Amino acid sequence: IEGLTHHIALQNIPHLFVIVFLSLKIFAFVLMVLSFIKIFYLVYSTNLFSKKLFCKIFPSPEWFAVLVNKVNKNLKTSIKFQITDSPVRFTGVIGILNPVVIIPKKLFLLLNEEELEALMYHEGGHIINRDNTVRFIIHICKSLLFFLSFKKKLYDNWSIERDIICDELAVSYTNDPLNLASAVMKTLKLS
Repeated sequence: IEGLTHHIALQNIPHLFVIVFLSLKIFAFVLMVLSFIKIFYLVYSTNLFSKKLFCKIFPSPEWFAVLVNKVNKNLKTSIKFQITDSPVRFTGVIGILNPVVIIPKKLFLLLNEEELEALMYHEGGHIINRDNTVRFIIHICKSLLFFLSFKKKLYDNWSIERDIICDELAVSYTNDPLNLASAVMKTLKLS
């Protein structure tokens, strides 16, 4: 009888492995579907957010257009800068394929021309370095690798490093770190 029960127990082990394996496959599939839903929501909400921003475009003065041309000429690119009358309180880059620098009207009115120029070079650096594209890819990886505990720290370190690189770019063109520092301080006070 002892050999018979041992034989029956061994027969059940492969079935147990099959059940566990199928359960893990189903669990992984559900997690993958949830990750893709999260990614879709990220893209969808970003699209809605940018549409809301572009509905409230503030007409820019002529001197700002001259400043935009100067920044684009120096960076050897064609970056679109928009002043928006939306509740956003910080300057940032929106979009992946056709990125646009958004400048809130309140901040625009608060900064002097030199501070604004430094801020424009900084944000232009994010576009030149394709930081939004990389950020989007990082968000996808964070969604798919949700179980890794160190991903937030990696993302935060990457984000700080990118800002430092863009700060250095802005200072290299304006030759005055105080203008950038002043613009950052005014941005922080506004937000």
